[in-house]
Parts: sequence; structure tokens; C-alpha cells
Amino acid sequence: MPTTVSTNLDDAVAARARDIAQREHCSLSTLVANAVTVFTELPKELRDMVLDLRAANDEAQLHALSNEIRAIVARTRFDRIAHRLAAEVKFPHLAADASELEILEAATALTLNEIRRRD
Repeated sequence: MPTTVSTNLDDAVAARARDIAQREHCSLSTLVANAVTVFTELPKELRDMVLDLRAANDEAQLHALSNEIRAIVARTRFDRIAHRLAAEVKFPHLAADASELEILEAATALTLNEIRRRD
């Protein structure tokens, strides 16, 4: 059952939140609910580091951390998709112990074939 929670945000955070909500076509309430969900799923060390960097106004380190997290997200997304496609037998010519490079090459070929098919 949903619970209503109230909070106060400083003007800069509120403005960033409104901008994100607008760009992502969702309400501010939905954005805040999603933010709390994500934040509470993160390990305490990561939450503390982000808050420490924000408090220190260390934009360079925040940007570096954000880039590292994006790289991990991209890698995780790739792995999930590759495993799903392999499970769907989209790569029938790959061995069960195929290397990541072999999977990547097969995925690239599959993507190029799909692009050519659509053109």
C-alpha cells in the first residue's frame, strides 16, 4: 500500500528534479519515488560517496564516478542482452563456451543484418 512522504528540497535540487521529470516525461512525484527506490537499493558506501562529493561540490569527481557507473551499466546491459539472445538461440553457430569477443562479433553481425533487412 502506498505511503505518502513529504520532504523539503533546496532550490537547486528542486530545479534539477523538475528538469529531469520534464525531460523524462514523468511527474515530479514519480521522479522522487523512483529516486528514493534507486537510492535505497544502492550500497551505503556508494550513497555516502555521492553525498560526500555533492557536499564538497566536487563536480569533477562526481562526473568521474558517474562515468564509471555508466560504463558498468552499459556492460551489464550488454551482458544481459547477449545472454538473452544466446538463450533465444539467436546465435546458433556459437559454442556454449563462446568468448565475449565471439559473442560481440556475432551481435554486431546480427545488428548489421537487421539494419540491412530494414533498409
